[in-house]
Amino acid sequence: MSRRKSDFGSFGCLLVAAISLLFLIPVKVWITIAFLIALGFIVYLFSKKQEGKVKQEAEEKKIFKEITINTRSSSMVPPKIKNKENKIKNSIVSNESSEKASANEDHCENKPRWVASSELNIENFETFDYDDQPNNFKIPNPSRNSNKAMWNPPGSEIEFAHRKIVNSMVYTGTFLPSIDGCGNDPCLLTPSKQVCHYGDCTQRQMSYWPNYSDISPEARAAYLDWLASGRRQPDADIGYVFLFFYGLERRILFDSETDSSIYAEWPAIEHELQELMDVYGPKSGSFRNYASDLLNWIQLSHLDEKLWEKPFDIQLQSNRILPFKLKIALGRAVVDNIPISANMALAWLLSTPEINLRTPVKRCFEEFVKLFILEYQKEYDKGMVVPPNRTKLKFCYHPASSSFRGLEYHLPLGDLPDISFLTKPLKKLQDLVDKISLQIEPYSRFIGRNTEAAGTMSALMLLPLDVWPENIINQMSVLKTKIGDDFLILTLNDLMQNFGMNEIALKQDLVRILDALKVKNIEMEPDVLSGVKPPKPEDNIVLFSVNDNSPVQGLTKEYQFALLNIQMASAVAAADGIYDAKEVSHLNGLIESWTQLSPGLRKRLKAHLQLLQTTPVSLAIMKKKLEPLDSASKEIIATRMVTLAQVDGNVAPAEIKVLEKIYRTLDLDPAKVIQHLHKVAAGVSITSAKTGKQEFKLDRNKIAELQKDTEKVSTLLAGIFVEEALPPVEPEMVETDATPELNSLFGLDQTLSDFARHLLSQMEWAQAELQDIAADLELMLDGALEQINEMAYDQFDMAFIEGDDPLTINQEILEKIKQ
Repeated sequence: MSRRKSDFGSFGCLLVAAISLLFLIPVKVWITIAFLIALGFIVYLFSKKQEGKVKQEAEEKKIFKEITINTRSSSMVPPKIKNKENKIKNSIVSNESSEKASANEDHCENKPRWVASSELNIENFETFDYDDQPNNFKIPNPSRNSNKAMWNPPGSEIEFAHRKIVNSMVYTGTFLPSIDGCGNDPCLLTPSKQVCHYGDCTQRQMSYWPNYSDISPEARAAYLDWLASGRRQPDADIGYVFLFFYGLERRILFDSETDSSIYAEWPAIEHELQELMDVYGPKSGSFRNYASDLLNWIQLSHLDEKLWEKPFDIQLQSNRILPFKLKIALGRAVVDNIPISANMALAWLLSTPEINLRTPVKRCFEEFVKLFILEYQKEYDKGMVVPPNRTKLKFCYHPASSSFRGLEYHLPLGDLPDISFLTKPLKKLQDLVDKISLQIEPYSRFIGRNTEAAGTMSALMLLPLDVWPENIINQMSVLKTKIGDDFLILTLNDLMQNFGMNEIALKQDLVRILDALKVKNIEMEPDVLSGVKPPKPEDNIVLFSVNDNSPVQGLTKEYQFALLNIQMASAVAAADGIYDAKEVSHLNGLIESWTQLSPGLRKRLKAHLQLLQTTPVSLAIMKKKLEPLDSASKEIIATRMVTLAQVDGNVAPAEIKVLEKIYRTLDLDPAKVIQHLHKVAAGVSITSAKTGKQEFKLDRNKIAELQKDTEKVSTLLAGIFVEEALPPVEPEMVETDATPELNSLFGLDQTLSDFARHLLSQMEWAQAELQDIAADLELMLDGALEQINEMAYDQFDMAFIEGDDPLTINQEILEKIKQ
């Protein structure tokens, strides 16, 4: 009891002493202590608040990752695309995912929240709602509908930053998460960003991989003006085209994976891409490649199985890239054991840079196409059969937008061979192209010098007959029917009108017509093709047909003697003014007896006889023609004609009278006729006028004697029948290209260039795949890769392909080559 009292008393004393001491402390000290305690409490509260914020951000980041992964879980291997006819809908990005992604935006590199504008003149800008809060300030979560990004589909019209954009096809809104999850997608038109009143889209104002949120207000104005103008300004900077292209790329590759109704928009997007490529492709190889690949993705996603059944468009391309659709058609044809049709072969050779197309092909493209189809069908009938090769067809799309950050999209194609690497089919096609180029080269050269003559008959006659106008071909068939086995007499002018010509512009025109008639086995007398003077338009000509392959041109020595005989005999027959049927029949029989001549030449002599009936040759004209010859030469000619008269074994009195007149024309004594008859033909009977019809009998010895000395006399007759040679045709010079096509890639040979181009089609290759491709090209893989890398180091100071298995294409060099 006493102990407890003692303890309590001690405690009380201490308490009193402590209180006394507190009262002794100065007031200033108490104020300082109170301030320190308050400050410590404030610091404690702030640290607890920051700790809660960090935990919340970590949780939001985790949720956003899960959403992003689920959204693009199949982006590496897209699903098989099916045609849908769903109604077009606006695609709205989920507010929930965008809210959670906003916390992650600060952690992405090179993604500033706004563009500094301290150096800009504020009078040049339109100011919209702008985020000027400090970075460390937590912005309250907006309402669900305030943070949506919207796709404006084809055909829609929007107003943005006081600009009306028709057929917009753009994303607008506050936030659209990029595919890789780092901030806004570059294509998004964000209304909170400043935009100038005006901009110049022809000036480069953006860096590589532009982002609408990051570019300057001037560049935004230029881009929006370009969109509002219809997107078809050829002089616009290609960066604006790419910025718009990013949105189309996202819509096709990313949005379509989760919303099948978007497939209904694809035709309109395809049309837009094609027009953009037509306008901007020629100025930017990089854009042309990306746009072409995205077009391929659209087109290849819904192809028919029997693609080889449908014809391909045949057109001459300035930039020759083998379409992937054609590669698939060729591969499916090979797998199905279907011959490559003329249409597919033509599309193939016109698209691949491995085929050299010379100037005649480009200048006379329509004629080339017609001839190629005809020649290809002659050579390969239903088509060229190509065996399958080891290289398999693959289509890999590398997105242009930085939103995808290195992702690749692969289109499943099955086990189709890529026959574009086979050299033998291309060699056959090149040979055919060269053959046809030579056939159309005269026409190409002619219209090259005379552009106004293109399409005229004078020019068209330089082409092979197969590509002449159909109405002219029909007229030739009509002529063939009229002639039959007989002779057709008409004027040269009538013949020209059958070919759509009122007159002959050039003497070579007649030669071309005669060459065309010859294809139809139709010949003309006079024999202009042998050098006889061409007739005048009003002169008569004789057309006749030849049904065998015997010679029909009168260049032989035997023919020259026979022609002289007929002309002399005809002149004698017409001398009395009466050229009756008996005389014609006699001369026809005489011609038929000259079997030393081919059937074709005998028919030409008969045609000449027909011509002599309409236009007789007088003895005076014949005498004038033979005047330059000396008497010895004339006697040799007379002897030959006597021998020719005895070929049938009989010399009738009428023939003797004709020979006597011929002797007078040659200034020889007519009395020598009988002497020469007995001298050159002992044993030949000379019948009286009363002698009946004699049996026709050929004397082979006389024929042999006739042929023996023709060499000596032929030079004497050379100038008689060729009265006026046609002007010589200019020698055919091969038309060369001023700028030959360059199919090489940075100096590599053709085969290595083909190999390198194929390597660029995807970013990563298995060793076995490259072995197959090298085998198809007959290359050693290691050596080929070494040479290609050497080229890359020489050109770009970097490797082309790296690694062992798999091998990886250098992304940086890919961009340089595409540019």
